[in-house]
Amino acid sequence: MAEALREVGDPLASIVTVGEAAPAAEVARAMARSLALARSSVAPPEWLRPPQRISFGRGRAALDRYGIALLAEPVGSGKSWIALALAAAENGGGPATVIVPAALMDQWRMTAERAGVSIQLWSQERLSRGRRPDSQNGLVIIDESHRFRNPDTRRYQTIAPWLIGRRVLLLSATPVVNRLDDLTAQLLLGLRGDGLRLAGLPSLRFGKPVDAGRHCLGEVVVSSIGTGIGGPVRRDSVIALPQAVPAELIVGLEGLAHSRQRPIARLLQGVIWFAAASSPAALLAVLTSYRALLLHARDALSQERPMSRTALREFTGGLSEQLVLWSLFESASGLASGELDLNDLARLDALIPQTRSWMEGDDIKRQQLEMLLRDARPTLVFTSARATVRYLRDTLPSPVAWSIGGEAGLGYSAMPREVVWSWFAPEGRWLGVGPRPATLICTDVAAEGLNLQHSDRVIHYDLPWTPMRLAQRDGRAIRLGSLHAQVDVVRFLPAPEIERRFGITRLLAGKLRLPSDAGLGAEGRTLWRWRDDLAQLAATGEATCGCAAIERSGLPPGALVAVLLRAEAIGAQIPVLFWLPQAGEPSEAIADVEPRLQLALECRESSAPDRFEVEIALTRLWPALRARLAMADRNRWRGHRPAPESRILARRLHGLLAAAARRRDRLAISLVDRGLRFVARGHTAGEAMLAAELTGLRDRLLLERLARLPEREAQALMVVPSI
Repeated sequence: MAEALREVGDPLASIVTVGEAAPAAEVARAMARSLALARSSVAPPEWLRPPQRISFGRGRAALDRYGIALLAEPVGSGKSWIALALAAAENGGGPATVIVPAALMDQWRMTAERAGVSIQLWSQERLSRGRRPDSQNGLVIIDESHRFRNPDTRRYQTIAPWLIGRRVLLLSATPVVNRLDDLTAQLLLGLRGDGLRLAGLPSLRFGKPVDAGRHCLGEVVVSSIGTGIGGPVRRDSVIALPQAVPAELIVGLEGLAHSRQRPIARLLQGVIWFAAASSPAALLAVLTSYRALLLHARDALSQERPMSRTALREFTGGLSEQLVLWSLFESASGLASGELDLNDLARLDALIPQTRSWMEGDDIKRQQLEMLLRDARPTLVFTSARATVRYLRDTLPSPVAWSIGGEAGLGYSAMPREVVWSWFAPEGRWLGVGPRPATLICTDVAAEGLNLQHSDRVIHYDLPWTPMRLAQRDGRAIRLGSLHAQVDVVRFLPAPEIERRFGITRLLAGKLRLPSDAGLGAEGRTLWRWRDDLAQLAATGEATCGCAAIERSGLPPGALVAVLLRAEAIGAQIPVLFWLPQAGEPSEAIADVEPRLQLALECRESSAPDRFEVEIALTRLWPALRARLAMADRNRWRGHRPAPESRILARRLHGLLAAAARRRDRLAISLVDRGLRFVARGHTAGEAMLAAELTGLRDRLLLERLARLPEREAQALMVVPSI
């Protein structure tokens, strides 16, 4: 036997083989097709449109492989229909549980009835009150999943443990709102921290979930560029105003001291300038509230008591998370009353009358809006301030429809908001006297999920804090079912004096770049969507797994190599494309591999490569491939970096294991072994909470709970013998 063995230069050479010589274009097509993002072969329902069928296939593949998919298709592309199709394709397990904002429950119920799909609806507001659905099985669909971007919220902490072991489908056109961690928090609802390690991402929990050379997020995120659904074309325009706020009022606002602590002062300034950018009515409301806050602080100081932080939070609203790290102020139960500058009370006594005079006088911004609305086109006007909605309702010449929170109406008449919204839906009917209302003025309460396609114009009367809000607003009219070929989107830019002091547009521009870091939007193509583009380019023609040689003058010599890594546990083949230059390090970067693969696809002349040159190229491949395999193997044990609670639990389990071994208690040993396997792997958000809970249990109860731990087969990796 020993004499029959043959020495090999590298162990990988014994399991990886190179195909026979073939035309370069055919080899390149095989490479390009291997890069295609995974799609399921399960047939979608007939009522899906062709682009939706592609999203269905990708979403089903992600659910089958990882137990989670994030459907991040553009606003208005029919994500609810795709989600219902995926729910209908589930084999058994009962009806899907759909978790949605309360305002969208009726819409989901009607859509499910039209699709003939059984669902159980649960509002996100119930989760915020600590109430979970009572369903035990079936797919879980979370609409507007960007509402679960903060793990510290009660709704997140309520749903995360309930999702352990369930298949989760997230829907959001705007999953990245303020930071890349927004996306991480949503994925961790159903994806373990090391769930993408075989694709090249060691951990979702630490560092940015982005690696341009690994294309990891494309495994679970389903996204395309543009709607691609034949919907309306958008036409953008902006309105830049001259100085809109009176100069003396600007000077007075700058004179407010707010607080000796810079973060608190910055927070209060933000609230006030943000209101000034909206309308004089919004500014008046904020200044009045600020005066009440200062009076509250003065009363607390006179009684030598700290001021309630609740008062400050109510004043700042949702602005706190945009400007400062609010957690810095959360540790204490109270705020020293002296931290607010009570001298601002005297300054406000002058500012409030000035603001009231501005509101009763000339408002250039409101006048510009009035001119736009004279054409009586169906229009949605969005603002971030309730006071602005009431102000426009009261000052515009013709009666307008309006919607604020749970209130709505026409002019001064209050009506159910569902009735008001229906006037701007494509199938809505107007049963009142006179013409159908042409203008709906609303806050962002109407910016999510609603079908308002009767409108052919969207006006951003003031800008929100996040691009997510802009996209959600636009999507009320630019969506499937629109009655118009084109929808105009008009943005009012902040007055120059406000932009210089607060920079809302600069902040939005910075946040607009975030989605591309996650592979979303047109600029995110270079992260992972380029793979599908190349696969489609090579969709027709012969494809051969082999090798070829081409010559191009002016290009550095090297080898382009494609290898498939098979992950047995998830039934997936993960493609890896290497550029191996004759001089330099191997690379997986898109800038190195994509142009060379495109060149090979277009090649008409090629030759069989010299076998000696192939062997030389392989000697440069083995170290890069071995590092790739070793990374995935190491990640199994240390990639997810267990949280402190998991480490504490691991130490306790080792102690229980030693005690069980001394007693020769086989049942206890098997339970502790199961617990150790649970601790050693990556966790979803719910499993991390479970690990923290287990650390506080007594030994006997801990062993009982270990028997019910979720268990999933470890991911294995092997190399497919083709290159």
